[in-house]
Amino acid sequence: SKVSAQYAGVISPPASVRVVVTLPWLSEIIFKTLIFLCAAVFLWWGILYGLAIREKNRIVSLAKDSRALVISLYANARDLVAIFDVCPSPGQAPLAYAELIERKYGIENKIFLKLTQLFEEAKYSSHILAAIDSDAILDYYNALFKQIIDQKEKRVLILSFWKALMHRKPVFIR
Repeated sequence: SKVSAQYAGVISPPASVRVVVTLPWLSEIIFKTLIFLCAAVFLWWGILYGLAIREKNRIVSLAKDSRALVISLYANARDLVAIFDVCPSPGQAPLAYAELIERKYGIENKIFLKLTQLFEEAKYSSHILAAIDSDAILDYYNALFKQIIDQKEKRVLILSFWKALMHRKPVFIR
């Protein structure tokens, strides 16, 4: 390419400059770009992980209020099951959705159905809920996702965990 210099109104005659891309220069640019992209991904992951942990802590803090805990756990479970594979149909009743999930994943001990029944009682009844052990509810929830995760392929599982992280949904809560 042709370049010329200008200083105090005096223009030099054009000179030919040949741009040479060398392997070390190109390698350095590629290396710096990869380092920058890795740093950006780790920063992004860290922020999303922090937000998921904050949501987990919010749910755990509801342990004293059984009604709010059950409603929050069910909402998180429903969103995660949708992220992992099965979205509820619009207008589908929670119990019908729970039966669909139970059949699809072969959930033992009807864990999702029990969680759904607790959700319906907490959400739609006006009576005072019986004292529900928050540890038992959390154990149901964690057992449910352990069973779902055990049935997934590793590559699908990694993608599902990334989706859950992008939606700031904690998978296991303890």
